[in-house]
Amino acid sequence: MIVLNNINKYYNSDSQKFHALKDINLTLPEKGLVFIVGKSGSGKSTLLNVIGGIDSYNSGELIIDNLNTKDFSKKDFNSYRNSYVGFIFQEFNVIKNLSVYDNIALSLQLKNENVAKNNELILETIKKVGLEGKEKRKMNQLSGGERQRVAIARAIVKSPKIIIADEPTGNLDKKNRDIVMDILEKLSQNQLVLIVTHDKLLANKYKSDEITLKDGAIIKNTLDDKNINIDSEKVLNLEPIQPSIKTSLYLSFKSLKQNLLRFIMIILFFTISLIFASTTINLYFSDATAEYSKFQTEYNNKYITLSQEETLYDQTIKTGFFQIDTINYEDLINSYNLDENKFNIYKSFKNPIQIDQNLSEDYILSSRYSRTIDNAIIINDVNEFKERYNIIDANNQNKPVRCFITDYIAKNLIECEYFDEPFTEGDDLGEYFSDKTITADNFNQPIYIEGIIETNYSLFENVSLDDPNYYASFKDNLTFYNSLFFRSSVYVGNNNLNQFVSTNNIKYTEDDFVFSALNNTGIVNNVEVTSYNDSLNIIKGKKPEKKPTEESLEQIVISTAMLDAISSYSLDDLNFLPLDKSIEGSLLNPETNTPATFVFYGYRRIMSSFSCQVVGIIESDVPTIYFCNPNETNMYYNYLKTSFSDYDNFSNMGGYLVVEITNDEAINTSLYETLRTNDIKIDNLSYIKLQVVNDFIDENLILFIGLFFSLCLFSILMIFNFVVITIKNSTKDIGIYMSLGMSGFKIACIYLFQILLVSTITFILSSIGAVVFLNFLDTSLSADASNIINQYFNLNIAPIDFTIFNITMTGFGIALAIAYIVPLLSVLIPLVNLSRKKPLDVLKVS
Repeated sequence: MIVLNNINKYYNSDSQKFHALKDINLTLPEKGLVFIVGKSGSGKSTLLNVIGGIDSYNSGELIIDNLNTKDFSKKDFNSYRNSYVGFIFQEFNVIKNLSVYDNIALSLQLKNENVAKNNELILETIKKVGLEGKEKRKMNQLSGGERQRVAIARAIVKSPKIIIADEPTGNLDKKNRDIVMDILEKLSQNQLVLIVTHDKLLANKYKSDEITLKDGAIIKNTLDDKNINIDSEKVLNLEPIQPSIKTSLYLSFKSLKQNLLRFIMIILFFTISLIFASTTINLYFSDATAEYSKFQTEYNNKYITLSQEETLYDQTIKTGFFQIDTINYEDLINSYNLDENKFNIYKSFKNPIQIDQNLSEDYILSSRYSRTIDNAIIINDVNEFKERYNIIDANNQNKPVRCFITDYIAKNLIECEYFDEPFTEGDDLGEYFSDKTITADNFNQPIYIEGIIETNYSLFENVSLDDPNYYASFKDNLTFYNSLFFRSSVYVGNNNLNQFVSTNNIKYTEDDFVFSALNNTGIVNNVEVTSYNDSLNIIKGKKPEKKPTEESLEQIVISTAMLDAISSYSLDDLNFLPLDKSIEGSLLNPETNTPATFVFYGYRRIMSSFSCQVVGIIESDVPTIYFCNPNETNMYYNYLKTSFSDYDNFSNMGGYLVVEITNDEAINTSLYETLRTNDIKIDNLSYIKLQVVNDFIDENLILFIGLFFSLCLFSILMIFNFVVITIKNSTKDIGIYMSLGMSGFKIACIYLFQILLVSTITFILSSIGAVVFLNFLDTSLSADASNIINQYFNLNIAPIDFTIFNITMTGFGIALAIAYIVPLLSVLIPLVNLSRKKPLDVLKVS
């Protein structure tokens, strides 16, 4: 039973309050047909909405089965509307995307009752309202009267205590009006049916009770003439009744089915945006150096060769480490607390020794890779070196110039039949190499082999070009395998010439030069650098002075091939100063007729440039520079000394660094980051891909970040737009769900399911797309690196295929956040806003 005591309701209209209900006192019976009539604006619908719990009141009391609604929560009103009240609206307010059967079944689902078990009840109700045979029809396939009967069936199937009908026949023709009213009249025999209408004749026709309102006040109430008993023992049961989460899921999929095209389009556009966003994030967080460290571990790639990049006369080249450097590279490289994992660092220099030019191509190690020893490495402590490597003693300790060679070089020497003495399997390697020497055209003295160092080169003995990763790793390890080792403590003193690095021992050395001479600058490769001697035939100019004065430049002689390499002038174009001039014999600049200064920059060995004057030209097909002064201050000696300087003093060392990496990938990764930060280059063949990747990221990072933020913003706006449109189009449905007693959380779940489905499908597709795109990008950069390798080294190998671009955990997490958090926030904002409204307000908005 429903009792209203002094109910007042106000509406705010602009700056004024409108008094919609004025001190309404009303007691409604348990059953019967009651009409609420009056003119438009009299307060009929407002009174009905207050009784139905879809609108609030400002003062007074609404008592339902002896329970005052004054202290009702939202949950209490939901339970009241769910089980106690059945609504029938003038606009029908049926769910468009549901069938007749599903619309009616919804009332039971909202009470968490099993639809299958209530199938007969639903069919019986459909029959009762005259819609038998139309169970599967959608709302757009029904007439207005039929849709109103669906609304009635939905209201009565849950057996409510009161049926509230607001202008139920207002939009119907006479035939359908009579059908609907006949149904409501029959229902009133067992339930209270409240009908709002402006048609008094309708109320008179059915001889029902009538409540007449005018300006918000009751002016006539036929119920006052009846003695309505109030059962004081009866109390409203407000036990919360809510549908299961399955109902929200069911309604969600029904809504999606209706908007399937829009749903697919939003997934498509959101996926494209998220693919690029995810790709950009993972590019940014890809740890190329860590992937390179893993590659090295997997393929036994143990050594890296370091250089640095310098620019002189607009020529950018990779150089070694030289006297001008102020960084202590040993401290830099070992700047970690490594304990047993300290990096082993060697100083190397280029001074090739030819082994054999006529070796059979069938011998893979010698023929495919190298038949020269193109590195020499200085070690400081031979005992420490022997502890680190297994060295087979060749018993040459008493020879004047000694070195260690690797088992790889030893195998090459044996296979090339470098020595007259044959070697057979089973022979003692130490005895075989006893008294053996290595000679070279540019050495005056032979180099005795002191011992054989065992390496792991046998792991690569059967390497094939079909496996480019092993091939590249072997090429990188050749820095170590293909090296001579000298003891600096014995052979390089601080105050005396050593037996190996001396102008007496080395006839010439080769280098690449940056030059500036005769109005021309550039690079000359493979220049021989040697001492001048009197046996050379000068075809133009004069002999250099052995001891030039302190004021004059170092005097040099160059070959005709060198002149051609550095000058656009022919030999006939050039003149030298007469002997009686103050600067005797110096080459003149043809354009200015002034002495020409030559500046050379030998970047393999000596970092600082040196100026000199050419005093003579020698006929030779080899680009050559001849220095003249043999004493310790001469340019050539200092040039050699820089190349082979003391290993102990890294800040004064020359040449390249060879670093033996640790077995700890994390430490190696930190080293590579340190090297990159200090612009130190790693010259490994396999490292080229990492350089290509780093260059690609550096060149495109700003573009990627800009596109990332742009597409993220686009995605956010797009998904927010999708949510807003979806909820806006579903506002009426939301109002209906609320009026039927569905809680805000369960209503929110309908749209949360949709957005979670969008997010999940988008995230899965975008993750797959990002993996495919990253793989494509990685493969493309591998191909670019391969082209560089093949062109530079004159090879023909497949791309080095260690993968750098992967889906990182950070990238995965950010993409996941974009895919889920942004859409969830976008759906929660409008839903929270709607949940604060009363059901009536939501229906009005729709």
